[in-house]
Amino acid sequence: MRNETRGYALTFLAAVCLSSTGIIARFAYRFEPDPVALALFRSAVTVAALLPPLVLAAPRRLRIRIRHASLFGGLALTGFSLNSLAYLQSVHYTTVAMATILINLYPALVVIGAALLFGERPQGKGQALIIILVGAAFVVQLFHPANVRANLPGI
Repeated sequence: MRNETRGYALTFLAAVCLSSTGIIARFAYRFEPDPVALALFRSAVTVAALLPPLVLAAPRRLRIRIRHASLFGGLALTGFSLNSLAYLQSVHYTTVAMATILINLYPALVVIGAALLFGERPQGKGQALIIILVGAAFVVQLFHPANVRANLPGI
């Protein structure tokens, strides 16, 4: 299989897996699991699915230098774990659609947060920020006044 074809196939598989997470989580919440346990299960399934092919295909890419171990561990614990937990918590308290909108707003929220909290200038990101926010407004149909309401526990 050509690298380009393999890349498209893997991108499609990743999109299917990521987009089905909310639906599977909503189904799992019928059995009343804890969102933390669900996030742990999701991470374990991800590692079990992705680690063997990576070990077989490119074992050299699994090397982590000792000096980077603390950064790698910190990213794994805070970035990925908290992201998964926040997404599954939002699915628990609101709809899959709202959780999906929130996860797609992450880049905009990071840019806005960095500007407000750290004084960063969003150089070259202004147009992308506007597109993200306008796109989200269309998705939630803010042009209908009845749709302008908040679900604070879900957010």
